[in-house]
Amino acid sequence: MMTPKALLREVTAVVLAGVAAMMALALATFTARDPSFDHAIAHTRVANQAGIVGAYAADALYQLLGYGGWLLVVLAGVLALRMAMGRAPYLGGWTALFWLPFMVGIAALMHAHGAGLSAWLPSLPAGPGGAIGRLFDGSLVRPLHALGRDILLVVLVLSSFVAASHLSLLGMARQLLRGSGRLLAVVRQQLGRLRAIASHRRERIEGREKRAEARGQRPVHIVEKEAPPVAEPAK
Repeated sequence: MMTPKALLREVTAVVLAGVAAMMALALATFTARDPSFDHAIAHTRVANQAGIVGAYAADALYQLLGYGGWLLVVLAGVLALRMAMGRAPYLGGWTALFWLPFMVGIAALMHAHGAGLSAWLPSLPAGPGGAIGRLFDGSLVRPLHALGRDILLVVLVLSSFVAASHLSLLGMARQLLRGSGRLLAVVRQQLGRLRAIASHRRERIEGREKRAEARGQRPVHIVEKEAPPVAEPAK
């Protein structure tokens, strides 16, 4: 039987997974025509597949963080998975607070460089980085200019990620290099096999052509048959 602690952990994981799924559904089916905190539309059918609650929740996330609101969905899903697998610490202790500057940095970068996303993604009311991204982007670009702002935001995002997730960037880079090396070795091996197969087929085709050419150049001998002797009439 499950202990009360394990039972509570698994129930919480299921609830968090459901919340993440509902948030993803609300964000994916967001439309500016639905009721929101900016405007209320009476007697209008809500297009958001998560209902009126999903419409307001998606509008709030997009207004604050822009496309960075999807980070909350990812974090909720990862947290639910870790709790279901029993991997502690689930929130990383007090260092989980570093997810806030991580999301702020992502929102600011999205606002600074997310204009090209409008070609593939629908435009948002407050821009790709939301109100928070616009605020931090505008406050940093004046004193630091674009390059200095980008360097500061990248440092903020990476350092906050390491502090909040307890993952080493150097360790992840080593694993990535090892995985890339293994992948390249497998690709090189498969290419070698394909070259060997192609070479074998080419040799077979060339051999068949040479044999056909040799048969065509072979002289044709016509054997003349002698007529059978005619028997003399009997006396």
